[in-house]
Amino acid sequence: MREIYVKIKEFLVERLSLSGDTDYENNTIEAVKRGVAFKGVNLWTLIFATFIASIGLNVNSTAVIIGAMLISPLMGPILGAGLGAAQYDFKLIKSSLNNLLIATIFSICTSWLYFRLTPLAEAQSELLARTSPTIWDVLIALFGGLTGMVAVASREKGNPIAGVAIATALMPPLCTAGFGLAVGNIEYFIGALYLYIINSVMIAFGTFAVAKLLKYPIIEVHTDQQKMTKRVIALITVVIIAPSIYLAYNLVRKTVYQDNVNRFVAAEFDIPGSQVLRKEVVDEPDGEKTLKVFIIGAPVDSLNLKRIEGNMAHYRLPGTSLDIINISGDSGDKNSIDAGMFMSLYRTNEQTAREKDSVISSLEKELAGYRASQLPVSNIAAEASVLFPAVDSIALARAEMTSIKSDSSAQSTIAVISASERMDQAQREKLLKWLQKRLGSSRVDIFYVQE
Repeated sequence: MREIYVKIKEFLVERLSLSGDTDYENNTIEAVKRGVAFKGVNLWTLIFATFIASIGLNVNSTAVIIGAMLISPLMGPILGAGLGAAQYDFKLIKSSLNNLLIATIFSICTSWLYFRLTPLAEAQSELLARTSPTIWDVLIALFGGLTGMVAVASREKGNPIAGVAIATALMPPLCTAGFGLAVGNIEYFIGALYLYIINSVMIAFGTFAVAKLLKYPIIEVHTDQQKMTKRVIALITVVIIAPSIYLAYNLVRKTVYQDNVNRFVAAEFDIPGSQVLRKEVVDEPDGEKTLKVFIIGAPVDSLNLKRIEGNMAHYRLPGTSLDIINISGDSGDKNSIDAGMFMSLYRTNEQTAREKDSVISSLEKELAGYRASQLPVSNIAAEASVLFPAVDSIALARAEMTSIKSDSSAQSTIAVISASERMDQAQREKLLKWLQKRLGSSRVDIFYVQE
């Protein structure tokens, strides 16, 4: 058994050992140091790559974005920072970080300038994909950094460097950060910059790990400085990774929830004569969710509705209410009908219904106003016959009195009184005051048609 273990160990050591393929240490270190400085050709290459990446993000072209990542020299100072940390070369670390800061500022400013000038201001999917980094971005950057340093340390260099540049995607997050500044969206800026920092730190950490594995020579420094360097690296790594784990947790939870929604709709809405056109989850202001299911064909009857709502608990959809929207149509040829057309029809009908509701509401308000303006003539006539026995009949109406000379107007109540006998001035004044108080109007004009 021991012999088998020894042979397996020898096989793995032989296969996984890097010593046989690596370049001389000094050659690798010098190659990394040469890529740190950002001036002249390197800086202009970065600016042009930023413009290319910004255009690719703007027009949603993956091929253009990949091209920009291939020509971008951003990996240089990041590898330098990781190698400097592994060798405790604080001069290299300082130089790498300074140059990385310069490259970052130039990239963000360049992308900001482009997005300020471009007429295409809409955020495309390639842009949005770089605003919410997760733990998977951390892992990609880590393995990218490991691969990058192994490739730099090898004799042949070659293809892995290009692959690392594409996989770790340093350039697109910087351009997205510039887009966020250009459009004034701070969430885009922070999310993209965080992704860039994640990629940079984890690439540097991967470089650090490979340099330690290859036992690159370290600069003689005090043991306390070595310990402090390791602690700073550990602290930075933890601080960078922690938020991404939380974001990844939310993403997983959202993905699981959406998968449960898909399973629920597929299983419970398999109803003869009906077909699901679309489903969507709406976040309500109170934190609850509403699952809207649009169907065509036979409406869902009360028994099926009760069964479906009762089965929601089996699909782990807490805090979710169901809203089934039936779109009328002939289900005989529903398979040949584009779902988008029916959704457009539904939205049109919904808009028409809202417009009709608005008109009805306006008419109801007008009717209510008209009813409020009506005078209780019957009640007033009955009261007047008791208080003023000479009054036989009364007619009341509200009117707007307009002056021809001054073009001013005022609201007035007109009363037409029919009396069985002549009313003296005192009775008339008493009747006027009573009508003013009873009608709540300061102006009442009385006309007597019969004495």
